[in-house]
Amino acid sequence: MLCKTCTAMFESSECGPHHPDLASFSAAAESGCYICRPLLRSITEKLYSLENSVLEPTTYRVIDYGTTKHVIVDLTMLEDEEETKDWAIFVTTSAFGLHRGLDVYSRVSSIPVSETIPRIQEWMSTCLENHTCQKNTHPSTYPTRLLQLGLSSFRIISTGKENPTGPYAALSYCWGPDPTFLQLTASNRETLEAGISYTQLPLAFQESINLLQMLSIRYIWIDSLCIMQRGHGSTEDWQRESAKMHEVYSNSILTLALASTSNPNNTSLRGYSSDAIPPFDMESDTVGKYTVISIKYFARALYGLPLGCRAWGLQERLMSTRIVSFGLGELFWDCAQLPNACESFPSGLGATELREVLEMFDLADKSIPITTDYDTLTGVWWRLLQEYTQRELSYPEDKLVALSAVAKIWERE
Repeated sequence: MLCKTCTAMFESSECGPHHPDLASFSAAAESGCYICRPLLRSITEKLYSLENSVLEPTTYRVIDYGTTKHVIVDLTMLEDEEETKDWAIFVTTSAFGLHRGLDVYSRVSSIPVSETIPRIQEWMSTCLENHTCQKNTHPSTYPTRLLQLGLSSFRIISTGKENPTGPYAALSYCWGPDPTFLQLTASNRETLEAGISYTQLPLAFQESINLLQMLSIRYIWIDSLCIMQRGHGSTEDWQRESAKMHEVYSNSILTLALASTSNPNNTSLRGYSSDAIPPFDMESDTVGKYTVISIKYFARALYGLPLGCRAWGLQERLMSTRIVSFGLGELFWDCAQLPNACESFPSGLGATELREVLEMFDLADKSIPITTDYDTLTGVWWRLLQEYTQRELSYPEDKLVALSAVAKIWERE
């Protein structure tokens, strides 16, 4: 799990040398050390060549807070003829202060859906029964169209003609360039309303529907199948439905965010990567049992994935009452009262003794704060604008529409 150098570093209470040279550092990374491997890869992405670029042996610093400890690895590099410092922080915390869930190291290739269901059910029931989050078990309004899920097939229903019974879920995902998967058009509308097999859907849609069926949710909204994409009347349908998308996500009982895939033809249940090693537990004679987590874990396992680069995904994240995100190796949960949870940390980070270092994790805003405090709202607004402008749009003309719901809420506040 860890090389000898990193093991000694975490058991130390002082500062000292990490690896004495690049050869030792590279060998530890090659052997699969959970610290050295992602750290070296991060450096490699920044430099054209490792040789003659790492100017000094790596060192580490220890900052002990009693219940938590930071171990900071420092590197001095030559980048574009300028000397720069890079560093990585790994936070250790005693087990009693952190509610640990699953160890997900067996998920190198994929996330097993059946294994995730009990955790999702627990998150859902806790939120519905104990939180003040909007319930949406019987939504006040439904989208214009929904997919009604059967055992082996689905059909598109018009909610104005057929009254749904019970809640619905919504999907947040990346279309990808030149999408060729099944979409609602004027020519296939009657066929989709009559019903077709799930096998006609892209893989990620099938995976999502399979999960919802295990949760006994009978309806789902997917934009490509619930908004007319081509043919007679599609332009008017898009203009009408895009203006109501914030209502779709805010009234759904659950949003599934397919964060890890760039298009729905690929699986959304990807295992973890060497860039996003999950939190892990260690035990030693001197320190006892503790948990190690990189402050870049959420950035690498969730935020930095394809959906995190999509402009529409920001509004969908903020408008949703509850979100289950398919990250690398595990599922992540967010609601207003339990943000930043995952299978590794089912109670989230905010409820632990990591509170004093949460800002270092650079966690994303998951909901719009209910407050009239000007400074708080202004700070969140500028953070969201900065994040939004860094995201991509397939159609630049959607720029204002994709942020319109968020702007309306700020206007109301």
